[in-house]
Amino acid sequence: MPGNVNTASCTYPATAGNSPVPTISSVFRVNSPVMRGHAIIILAAVVALNLSCASDDPRKEVEQTRFDTLKKLQAISYHRLGGQAKVDESLFILPNGNIKANSKMYGAAQGTLNEMQQLQLASLFETWDDVKSEYPSPKPSGKPALEEIQYGQKKVIVADDAENIPEELARVRVRLSGMHRDLVKQ
Repeated sequence: MPGNVNTASCTYPATAGNSPVPTISSVFRVNSPVMRGHAIIILAAVVALNLSCASDDPRKEVEQTRFDTLKKLQAISYHRLGGQAKVDESLFILPNGNIKANSKMYGAAQGTLNEMQQLQLASLFETWDDVKSEYPSPKPSGKPALEEIQYGQKKVIVADDAENIPEELARVRVRLSGMHRDLVKQ
């Protein structure tokens, strides 16, 4: 039967009986020892092709990306202090997902982030090195609350009324303050 048989996203010549894996005798007419040698080499190439197609499993790529992203996650420290309300809040996240929060108003709490939360945090900090170290208040006499965020070795200080804050830093601030609030109010 002419045509091709497709198995595991690899295409083979169709064989008698539509067997998905061709045999030497079904694909080649092997009448001499030289032809048998060529047929074995070609069959080895077909088997190698099959193995290479089987290893292109997209799930393995996703799993590797997930593993690499989790491996990149570093320790995170978030501290909000001062302002008119004289806030004093802190949040500490370890690379293994353990999280601790302290608040002058609500006390202390701790928990563990699930894998999805860890992956989200790691992606939030992908461009952390591009963020400036300080975003001060535009008012020299103002005393706004300050947020100090440290990821790995880099620390960033942001005044509540700072201007021209990059989007990636704004997302980090919202996420960390929300995690703190959710943890201490449980």
